[in-house]
Amino acid sequence: MYGSFNTTQLKLQSQGQKLEWAITGLNSEGLSEVEGEGNEADSSRLSQLEAAYKSNHAGVFRITVSDKKSDLDDYITAPQDDPNYYSEDRSYHFNWQKKFLKHYFVGVSFQQFHRHAVNQPDSESSKLIDEIYKAQSHQIYLKAKNIKDILDFGLDYFNEVADLPSLELEKSQQHYGAWTKLNFNPFKDHNLNFGLRYYDIKNTQGFVYQSEYMIQLNSLAVWTRLSSGFKAASLSDLYTPSIGNSSLNDEKNTYFELGTSYQTSLSLIKLLYFKNNYKDLIQFKQNEGLLNIGRAKIEGMELSSVSMIGSYQLTAFINYWDSMNLETNKRLTLRPEWVLGLGLERKLASFKYQVQGKYIGHRFDFADNKLAAYIRWDVYLKYQITKNLNSYLNILNAFDANSKWAVGYNSQPRELYIGLSYGF
Repeated sequence: MYGSFNTTQLKLQSQGQKLEWAITGLNSEGLSEVEGEGNEADSSRLSQLEAAYKSNHAGVFRITVSDKKSDLDDYITAPQDDPNYYSEDRSYHFNWQKKFLKHYFVGVSFQQFHRHAVNQPDSESSKLIDEIYKAQSHQIYLKAKNIKDILDFGLDYFNEVADLPSLELEKSQQHYGAWTKLNFNPFKDHNLNFGLRYYDIKNTQGFVYQSEYMIQLNSLAVWTRLSSGFKAASLSDLYTPSIGNSSLNDEKNTYFELGTSYQTSLSLIKLLYFKNNYKDLIQFKQNEGLLNIGRAKIEGMELSSVSMIGSYQLTAFINYWDSMNLETNKRLTLRPEWVLGLGLERKLASFKYQVQGKYIGHRFDFADNKLAAYIRWDVYLKYQITKNLNSYLNILNAFDANSKWAVGYNSQPRELYIGLSYGF
């Protein structure tokens, strides 16, 4: 019923759920994308590397703390008589990365999540149950970048643990990965990238690939991308109370993209088409929890721009997505057809702020009910305390937009995240 714990989220460079070789977690500094060497498979398993990949520092230390308690009325439209019906989430995130020997990086990340929920086991029961869900993850990685300007490679290990005392259940799973990426310039103004990743997850082994060919002609660029992916069902997917499914299959995909961009000294405009085909897509269904969809696709186009206007950076985008369950020929749940965005960013000495607004078009809930469009605003604040120490405050859904993720339910209310980042 409530959202489940995820150690990280996939970067949505293509807002239509494009799976990329890049990762982001609870992006504590509001970055729109984070460079990385995950893949469509392991990027959902890798813990939060966040801005460490983009940092100019030789090392990064980051910690984020969140504590949120929500009454039932924050989620369910109908009033409830029992004041003890609530959900409380508490999470801690720690990230550290260190550069050494010019091209090499080593990193460690840790995340702990605790949820205490008092709720009903189903809609027909008046009995309240007390559920506790604990999860933690940690990751260790080693990577090398730009070896002779053509080679990147890395190794990573990820461990995930989930504990449900109310069900006397404790589970863990490990993920091992190795990857390499080659960068070639076969002709002037032409660039070819090819990457290969080996994964070993829950005794399942395999390879996924990523390829990109780009032609850069002064201010104009044209590119095409083709990749494959594998996403293992997380412990959250398998065992979260009320929605988990221990019989889930792992998710696979193939992705194609064709894009072009035009850049000047003060602006960048980008247009792209993409198509993502899924096998065993993991999807929530009302009254049944998480299930696999045998075949699904997300196809669409995106137009985006970034411009400098004085000391302000203005971003805007328009996305169209055709998201279909190919087995039922119905729209995939909670995927809007249109999404529009507008953002403003400015830095003033030691202070930086960013405001992002999104229009989310109509979509369908888990029972095929059509949900109204809505607008939400997010605010990201960052203050540089010293040369290497930064603090940040993120306010998500700042104006408490009363959007719905299903008929009878509201989306999460305003959320606040606060943290510190230290570079060295």
